[in-house]
Amino acid sequence: MKALVWLAMALMSGLCAAQTTTDATNTSSSASDTRCDPELLFQKLYVLMPAIDQCAAESDYFIDPDNLTQPTEASLAKFCGSANCTLLSLELDNAGLPSCTIPVGDNGSVPFKAFFNDIRSRCGADGSVVTPGDAAVMVTASHAVVGVVSVLLLTTLV
Repeated sequence: MKALVWLAMALMSGLCAAQTTTDATNTSSSASDTRCDPELLFQKLYVLMPAIDQCAAESDYFIDPDNLTQPTEASLAKFCGSANCTLLSLELDNAGLPSCTIPVGDNGSVPFKAFFNDIRSRCGADGSVVTPGDAAVMVTASHAVVGVVSVLLLTTLV
């Protein structure tokens, strides 16, 4: 249950309420000062709680909302290898979460969606962990395959 609460709290960070910045002459709100509202996010993500709990159990990636950090390599490998976690990360994209920021470690704040998209982008299609260098090679290889297929199609059509 603690894992569910920790993960839910971190995921709850995605629904945001704009905080306004007031100076002597005007009041404004911008993406840079918009913090996520955990209570509203919890309400929004309540339907995903079973998937959140399952992913936390399978990946050993328990999120502490007071100290949000990237997963360890071991947790990331389990996350990437878990069909439930990858499905959950896709469901988050479709959950209608607004853009807002969350604090991450000592590095300041990052957009909530970017945090989980970054984690998902580190997973290969086969469930493996992709390092940044591997990702560049995979993109280059994908473009090469597309190029070869395009040439073959053009040659066949001509």
